[in-house]
Amino acid sequence: MKKHYTDAQKQQIMKEVTETGNLTLVAEKHGFPKSTVASWISRQQPHHIEKHKQNSELKDMKKKLADAELKNKVLTELLKKTYQVWSND
Repeated sequence: MKKHYTDAQKQQIMKEVTETGNLTLVAEKHGFPKSTVASWISRQQPHHIEKHKQNSELKDMKKKLADAELKNKVLTELLKKTYQVWSND
């Protein structure tokens, strides 16, 4: 049997998904199937799913950038120490 949800329930769930950026968490919190919540969002806000994916990719890229910056800093410091040893000869 198919469950029916009120428009108020749907709006609240979609609002929470937008605020948190985490469809899975919100769906589980309220006991709704993820696919149901995703379909509500895609009907109301077709760009939301893509935006969620972009936000996830942006977080991944920020982490990669932070890792690369740290690696660069470590290697730069190592190079400075190595250069000082050479210049003291």
